[in-house]
Amino acid sequence: WGSMHPYGAQWISMGLNASLWGLNGSLWALNGSLWGLNASLWGLNGSLWGLNGSLWALNGSLWGLNASLWGLNGSLWGLNGSLWALNGSLWGLNASLWGLNGSLWGLNGSLWALNGSLWGLNASLWGLNGSLWGLNGSLWALNGSLWGLNASLWGLNGSLWGLNGSLWALNGSLWGLNASLWGLNGSLWGLNGSLWALNGSLWGLNASLWGLNGSLWGLNGSLWALNGSLWGLNASLWGLNGSLWGLNGSLWALNGSLWGLNASLWGLNGSLWGLNGSLWALNGSLWGLNASLWGLNGSLWGLNGSLWALNGSLWGLNASLWGLNGSLWGLNGSLWALNGSLWGLNASLWGLNGSLWGLNGSLWALNGS
Repeated sequence: WGSMHPYGAQWISMGLNASLWGLNGSLWALNGSLWGLNASLWGLNGSLWGLNGSLWALNGSLWGLNASLWGLNGSLWGLNGSLWALNGSLWGLNASLWGLNGSLWGLNGSLWALNGSLWGLNASLWGLNGSLWGLNGSLWALNGSLWGLNASLWGLNGSLWGLNGSLWALNGSLWGLNASLWGLNGSLWGLNGSLWALNGSLWGLNASLWGLNGSLWGLNGSLWALNGSLWGLNASLWGLNGSLWGLNGSLWALNGSLWGLNASLWGLNGSLWGLNGSLWALNGSLWGLNASLWGLNGSLWGLNGSLWALNGSLWGLNASLWGLNGSLWGLNGSLWALNGSLWGLNASLWGLNGSLWGLNGSLWALNGS
């Protein structure tokens, strides 16, 4: 190609073995220093936010599988992992950061992908007919094995972590010293904290929500960031400003197949995790309006409730986090929203007509640069 174009040699030098955005490059690359495979930050086998990394990783020190804090056989919040992960260091299945042994956030990739390993359609995690967090899946699913309706673990009428279950359940007997549920002198899941926290308000070490001395999911940062505002290195939101995965798209979209309005999964009028849906829905059988658990006027995960609620403080309509018109993960919100700042329509990152990861965008896009 180089011989066919006057600037071919320059383009090749910026691609393979390049210092930025290439194979064996330094940023967002394979075997690079930041955001890649075998990278030092946000990569596979990296030191921070990666697979086998030290923080927020699979097989890492914090928030994963076989980790020191919050895990099963680990110290914190994971299944044999270091932080909120299944056999991983952070939020993934045997992955370094938010992925399933794959790349991250791509088509047929490991995380947040269509037909990928995590958070996609027919995916292994968070997908339709997937192994984790899907319809008929193994975890967090309807009729699945874990975290679902009639499931074996973390479900309604399940054996562990469910309603009428034996352990970590409503009407259960273990996991709390002088606490209301899952805490040591705390209200829910924490050490003197309010929810899954160590002296913090929610899921953090002296943090307000899921962070280390930070406000939300970060190290001294505001949300999932290292001294940054959200999911980036001194960045504002997940790297370089962005919003919500597209209008009429397949994932996290309006009228899409997954995580949207009128969608099949995680949507309004959808089959799972939506309004009038079967699970995690309004008027649904579990986790909805007029439901037996996590419903309307409930204390947790309901309408006017404190968490996962409509007009609630977290995960609801007009809520501060994960809601409609909320600050994070909602319609017209700042993150994971339609017309929001990240992962949305006309957004700068991960959106339609956005600058990064979108249709007609500059990077990881259709007709992009």
